Amino acid sequence: MILRWILAGLLAILALGTLATNYIVVIRRLFLKTSESWIPFVGGVVGCIALLITPSQVVRGYWWIPIILDPTYWGIVLTPGLWVWKSLRTKH
Repeated sequence: MILRWILAGLLAILALGTLATNYIVVIRRLFLKTSESWIPFVGGVVGCIALLITPSQVVRGYWWIPIILDPTYWGIVLTPGLWVWKSLRTKH
């Protein structure tokens, strides 16, 4: 059981680092107009795995939260809609 907690903790650290890096890339892209690359879905997926392998039933119930917190998820979900909205605005 302790091994599962240790592995979950290590995966959580990796997920948090990746998520933080992705947020930094998004913020730099918005404010500094840089063109750095992010790591799509890795932080969210690794975070989901970290929560799923914990021995705690309560923690496992929140397995879906890391993917929602991953900015690459929102970038991929919202980008097509923003392209359509922007193209409709420029035609008028």
